[in-house]
Amino acid sequence: MDIYLLSHTEVYNPNQVLLGQSDLPLEENFTNTFSWLSDILSPLGEPITYITNSSRRCIKLASSISKDKYIVDDNFSEINLGDFELYSASKISKNEYLDYIEKGFPNGENINDVKKRIRKGLKKIASRSGSYVVITSPNIIRFIILQCLKVSLKNIGVLEIDHGSISKLKYDNKSNTFLISFININKNNIK
Repeated sequence: MDIYLLSHTEVYNPNQVLLGQSDLPLEENFTNTFSWLSDILSPLGEPITYITNSSRRCIKLASSISKDKYIVDDNFSEINLGDFELYSASKISKNEYLDYIEKGFPNGENINDVKKRIRKGLKKIASRSGSYVVITSPNIIRFIILQCLKVSLKNIGVLEIDHGSISKLKYDNKSNTFLISFININKNNIK
């Protein structure tokens, strides 16, 4: 079974705020960013199951590439930043942000909460057959890949996932393991 992890494209965020589960729209030219994906996804054939979280930025992308045939699963939602939703990114250092991810955001989630959600979502996929495209945020893709590598989620900062990129996992039924085929392929590095 193949699972493609598709990061939503750039959001319109002129004030550079932390998003978390807050809903900001995609950039207007978002379809330009992922038009190259048809070359990767079209050979998959049918059936492909498209899964997205309920954020507008992911649903808009899912709707566009799946011709409105997608499933919403909030196990793949971005981390809930609680009081830090829409907080100015310039007012928090990278180390503070990573500290909150580990310990938990006030009135929000921590990495263990997110890890449980992601495991639940991946377990649902693993219990089925076919090919899947999961449309989510770069952070959730980082969390998924770090879990597959059995690396602490505290290391989220070392894994680069671009907006509008695709990564691929294979699920091996025999070993009950997700294997990584490729990470962070985008229109700029696919050549």
